[in-house]
Amino acid sequence: MNTYTVSAENSERIDSIKGDTAEIRCATVPWSMAVDNLHDCDLLFQSSRSANAITDVTRGVAGMNIDHVGVFARLGGKPSVIEALPGRGVCITPIDSFMVRGASGSTCRPVAVGRVTSNLDFDVSLYRVSRFIGSRYDSLYLPDNKEIYCSELVQLSFVDKDKNLIFDTVPMTFRDETGTIPDYWKRFYARHGMPVPEGKPGTNPGEMSRRKNVRIVMIMR
Repeated sequence: MNTYTVSAENSERIDSIKGDTAEIRCATVPWSMAVDNLHDCDLLFQSSRSANAITDVTRGVAGMNIDHVGVFARLGGKPSVIEALPGRGVCITPIDSFMVRGASGSTCRPVAVGRVTSNLDFDVSLYRVSRFIGSRYDSLYLPDNKEIYCSELVQLSFVDKDKNLIFDTVPMTFRDETGTIPDYWKRFYARHGMPVPEGKPGTNPGEMSRRKNVRIVMIMR
């Protein structure tokens, strides 16, 4: 695999972004120029331009409003993203469609490119991701069912050379920074006749973007 190199020719600027424990320096790159430097199994963390129900209760790397993650792969030579989406389930999306989704005019949503630094088995992990294609989307974010949400797709699929899962689950939280569960989530789960699954094992894309074994290598726009 090639290593991405920041240069004046391929980056708009070098940003210093504050992570949990250290400053992260990475390039902000037009996505059309960055695609050739993406690796299979890169994690594409999509950031919302403003806060929403998900980002109100989760935290992305460097304070980004990350509310979605997909897995990059070249499928049949075509740059693609395998992702879990409401209404579509686990599907394959061309990279250009992924980047322009939610765009404001010609300005795309920022996408933080995360690269796993632990002993990832790329081939097996990508195979495991692809096995979920066609699965229904899990809009309730529950563990141990046959439906899949975006970061759960990554958590259940990525393994190391010894076939151990790369990402552990964490206790899910639906509490905002004041420690309160917003009315949105109370009403959402009440419509489904169930309590908010606070503390259940799971994942979310914001928290995953802050894992110590994920390195943010660039921001695509």
